[in-house]
Amino acid sequence: GAGGSGAVGAGVREHGGSVAVQGPAWGGLAYMACKGGAEVKVSRAGGVEALVAAMNGHPGSERVQENACWVLGNIASAADHKLKVADAGGIEAIVAAMNAHQSSAAVQNYGCAALGNITFRSGGWCVWL
Repeated sequence: GAGGSGAVGAGVREHGGSVAVQGPAWGGLAYMACKGGAEVKVSRAGGVEALVAAMNGHPGSERVQENACWVLGNIASAADHKLKVADAGGIEAIVAAMNAHQSSAAVQNYGCAALGNITFRSGGWCVWL
């Protein structure tokens, strides 16, 4: 819930330079961002900006890129948060991740799902893979 997403956010802020923290943290948050409006709480708590910063800070980490695309896509499944993802540079970060990790099926999958949710007119789908 909100407590879990807050703890994840605090951990990634404190250890922003650590791929070992960033990758798994965003993966855990992807699940939380699909439950009972948690995607809205994550977005309002600065999660979108933190995700884009992580993607920009760790462009070579497949795991960070994969999980950040996953979370951004789940956040964008909430109709009111699509524009926030776009305005924060999420589209550019997702496309950069997909370009940098062309051989990663997971980055391509989550990147496409995220772009689909951002551009879909209303709502979207949470990805549970």
